[in-house]
Amino acid sequence: MSAMAISALVLGIIAIVLSFIPIINNFAAVLAVIGVILGGFGWHASGRKGHKKGKGLAIAGLVLSALAIIITLLMQQSASKAFDSASKNSGSTSSQTARQQDSGSSKADSGNKKRTVTLKASVTGGSGNGTVTYGPAGSASQDTFSSQWSKDLTDNQGKEMYTETVSAEISMNDADTKDQIVTCDVLVDGVQKDHKEATGSGAVVTCSSPVVF
Repeated sequence: MSAMAISALVLGIIAIVLSFIPIINNFAAVLAVIGVILGGFGWHASGRKGHKKGKGLAIAGLVLSALAIIITLLMQQSASKAFDSASKNSGSTSSQTARQQDSGSSKADSGNKKRTVTLKASVTGGSGNGTVTYGPAGSASQDTFSSQWSKDLTDNQGKEMYTETVSAEISMNDADTKDQIVTCDVLVDGVQKDHKEATGSGAVVTCSSPVVF
C-alpha cells in the first residue's frame, strides 16, 4: 500500500474540514497543496507501472485536497468582500457622524422647542355620536362628541407619544349604523402624521403621534 496515497487522503480530509474555518483555512490550503503533491506521487506509484496499491486512495486525496483549495479561495474572497463592505460602511458612518456634529447645536435647540400635537376624531353617518379616549402612556382622558372632535396638546418634543382611540356609538339596529365612518387623525405642528378610518356599527380606530428623538 502506498504511504503517499494514504497521507494524501488524510491531508485531504483534514484540509477540507479546516477550509470552512476563517483564518485557519490558510493552514488548510497549505495542507491541501501538500496533499495534492503526495496524491500525485501516490497515484504514480500505484499506477500501471507502479508496484504498490492504493490508487483509489491517491485519487480521493487529490480530489479532497483540490476541493479544499477551491473552498479556501472562495471563503477568503467572501471575507475580503465583507471586509471591503464594512470599510465602506464605516466611512459612511464617519461622514454621517461628522454631519451630525456640525448640526448638533441646531438639533439641541430644536430639542428644547415645544410641539403642538393635534388630535382629531369624527363620526359620519348613523347617529354621528362617538367616544374618544386619548393621552400619553400611563394616563388617559375620555370625551364624547357628536360628528367631530379636536384637541390641541403642547408638549416637549420627543418626550411623549399620544394615542387616541375613537369608537362610534353602537346601535341595536345595524341598518342605522352600517354606513358609519369613524376616523382619527394626528397632526404635529399642522402636519398629518397618522390617519385611520373604519366603517360599520361599533367601528373603532386608533392613531398615535410619533416620538421624535
